[in-house]
Amino acid sequence: MTQPFLTSIDIMKWTKDTLAHQPDDATIQKLVTTIKRDINPAYIAIAVPLNPTSEYPANQTPAPRTAEAFTKALCDTIHNAGMNVLFRGTLCELEGIYGFAKAVGDKRVDPALLALKVVHVIHDHPDWFGDGDEWAPLPERTENIFQDSTAFLTNLPQGYADFFLAIMGASANAFQAINKRVGTGLIANNYTEVASGWIPRALFDRAGVVAIDHYARTPDALYNDIKALHDRIGLPVFLEEWGNYWDDAPLKPYLDVLGRLADEGILTGFNYWGAWPGAVEGLLNDDLTVNARGKEVAAFFASRQRRKTFTGVIPHTTTSVRRMKRGVLRVTLDIQDADVLDTSRILATIGEPVSITIERKE
Repeated sequence: MTQPFLTSIDIMKWTKDTLAHQPDDATIQKLVTTIKRDINPAYIAIAVPLNPTSEYPANQTPAPRTAEAFTKALCDTIHNAGMNVLFRGTLCELEGIYGFAKAVGDKRVDPALLALKVVHVIHDHPDWFGDGDEWAPLPERTENIFQDSTAFLTNLPQGYADFFLAIMGASANAFQAINKRVGTGLIANNYTEVASGWIPRALFDRAGVVAIDHYARTPDALYNDIKALHDRIGLPVFLEEWGNYWDDAPLKPYLDVLGRLADEGILTGFNYWGAWPGAVEGLLNDDLTVNARGKEVAAFFASRQRRKTFTGVIPHTTTSVRRMKRGVLRVTLDIQDADVLDTSRILATIGEPVSITIERKE
């Protein structure tokens, strides 16, 4: 069945945060099995840093596996469970984690070398990837970028767009070279820098989607913020990092808003940040069963997956067709025949390739 909405659950705290004390194979299997069985997203997001193990300081060495073997174990388990991987790994030198000196200010590295390092991961580890995965490295890299002494790039903001455009283009070529159909348009930015207009829109035009990390504190704010981005930029929005970590209120009012945005053709999906135990933000209990919040997210995902899609002929007078990421066609119709209005709404929310024949009414 065609999936009309990209559904994803993030396990960052099991991946990026545990590199030096990794979960064992049984824990990874139990985690992934639980998420698949009881929440059933299409994707699981991981965030193991992209640096090779050989670069880590002696007192911060990944363990018990190498970073490469840890990533492979995660990818294999997720793929074997019938899900795809959303890759959100960073470079340690950009965040100053695991004993790496921050490559900012007077310690900057040539951005071409950083981009090459990211793309080499694809060439060096083709067995990590499966068709349908999404490659979205270096999320939220506008952090601390507005002071020269803490920025990892210069010539801003154009240098920022150029850096990520280079990564997207070279990554797409790399996936073609290894014969894997992997998306490259979901590199996420903080909502604030997108909303302010600081980021050149060429980055979004290349991606075909606006991917953001955003934690609006009320349902109304969540709706208004995402709709405003869509209306200004004119592209669908993917909410790549979201969750309620500030109180234990039910998620349903937020999920209702996200469903409304999807029905309006504004939102293409979201990645819930919180597949770990926690009284507030977490979706899991300490024994890795799904808690009440996890069940709310599962019910929402199921409601999106039950929606039907359409294949057939659409009579119309004018048509605008734009090819989106991963082969998706977004179709805008000028409808004269009221009988096909519901069909056009369904087409506007399709999130996977679908067979469509468009017939111009003379």
